Amino acid sequence: MVAVLVLSLIPPAWGEAEPSLGGDWVGGFERGGNWVYIRIHLKPENGAIEGTYDIPLEFTMDKSLARISLDSSCIRFEMPRADQTLLFEGTLEGAVISGKVAEAGWQSSFRLDRIVKIEPDKYVGSYRLEAGRYIHIRAWDELDPGTLQCIDFGTGQLRTLLASSQTTFFTGPSVLVTYPAETTVQFAFGGQSKATGIAWTQADSAPSAGNRVNLTYEDISFSNGDVILKGTLVLPVTKGPHPAVIFVHPAGPRSRKGLFTWAEFFAIHGVAGLTYDKRGVGESSGDWMRSSFQDLAGDGLAALRLLQGREDIDAKQIGVWGASQGGWIAPLVASQSSAVTFVISQSGSGVSPQEQELYRSEAWLRADGFGQAEIQKAMTLIRSRYECVRTGQGWEELAAAERAAESERWYPYTGGAAGKDHPFWGFLRLIYDYDPVPALEKVKCPVLAVWGGLDTFVPVEKSVAVWRNSLAQAGNKDVTLKVFPNGDHSLLDAKTGGLKEVARLKGFVTGYFEMQKDWLLQRVRVPR
Repeated sequence: MVAVLVLSLIPPAWGEAEPSLGGDWVGGFERGGNWVYIRIHLKPENGAIEGTYDIPLEFTMDKSLARISLDSSCIRFEMPRADQTLLFEGTLEGAVISGKVAEAGWQSSFRLDRIVKIEPDKYVGSYRLEAGRYIHIRAWDELDPGTLQCIDFGTGQLRTLLASSQTTFFTGPSVLVTYPAETTVQFAFGGQSKATGIAWTQADSAPSAGNRVNLTYEDISFSNGDVILKGTLVLPVTKGPHPAVIFVHPAGPRSRKGLFTWAEFFAIHGVAGLTYDKRGVGESSGDWMRSSFQDLAGDGLAALRLLQGREDIDAKQIGVWGASQGGWIAPLVASQSSAVTFVISQSGSGVSPQEQELYRSEAWLRADGFGQAEIQKAMTLIRSRYECVRTGQGWEELAAAERAAESERWYPYTGGAAGKDHPFWGFLRLIYDYDPVPALEKVKCPVLAVWGGLDTFVPVEKSVAVWRNSLAQAGNKDVTLKVFPNGDHSLLDAKTGGLKEVARLKGFVTGYFEMQKDWLLQRVRVPR
């Protein structure tokens, strides 16, 4: 994610500027109708500067700035990219670098704001503002382990929370557009190691103060065979026994922290939530890349057995929630135990992982404006990978094709190359032809499944039909299937579902949290 660079500076100007220029900077600029979000990390040292920069949404990492100069408060540097070199010329004023970024025949304004390093765990959690408004702070580890997001559970608004000090943060007007500042958040600690309250000031409105919601967090451990899984049970403030939700993971190396948002949301409304580190992640043993979907479902069943044995959990009201890859796993768990009393799925696929991934590769490229010729080249490469996995043959030819494609602008969308001995291929062999229909045809408990109509990862229309037909075959009479027309794969309110628009997204589709809460509270009983 990060590249080390060495920047040359004009020595006479360095002495005064050194204290102000060093540090971490975030910001961006407009290019081709899209917002380009950038991060720069500068470290002055011995008359020079070392640092790093990233453009995460363009898969541009490990690139060096060049020709940097500093004259008083005027800064100039070049940013080499795959298709052009960008020239930045700006002015340093306190905690802001702003100016113009240009390339042959094109120019735009840019701005970088200095941020400080924080310990995310001090801030994460849910806060209740005046008039019953809940703001949730989560660690955005998927983007950068040191980054926070804030989510309004009522409106679904989503922003990146940027630290100008250890207690003062700000947001821009959308997820990764950093200016102009839209909201200021002041954290209060009251002598504690974690924040106890916040003051939330949005635009020109008066500050709204709130305290941390006093949910109970209990670290737990359970086992599936020789795999030890560690997690956290989030309990409501009311007295139990509580209904409970087990959260199963999306794809990739996921820790328990990634699903705290939903665990806390349900706990606020009286339903306990159990989230755990996936195999081989965090404190859990095992290796998710050597595990089938059945293995991962077995972890969910082990979590179910744990909750069934607790006095503060209602054993007759335990369900499973899964998103993306979890949309395969959650029904698989429910199909193997009548103790699962409900399933909630977000963006769950109705086709095999191989078919889903082929769909994603093409739809994602198309949403971001790639032409048919480029899409065909990308799909040819991706199909070659699957053929090598299936047959075990052709790896040398594939490696040559990967090298030839590295300079293509579509190549990062394919996920990049992995040698034939990479463990991911072993995981792919375990799951690529998984058929979700047999499990869905055994799910008889209430089901809520939601999708976004602009999902570029899952073939929504086909998946909805598979879920509907399979659950009907199961004789399931309590099935709610809903497509939010403007939702993307994460159910954020979108226009294309592509990667390039992510920076400008503003939040979840209308009713995202409310619908799940209302549906669940109609099917479980929570203590007053």
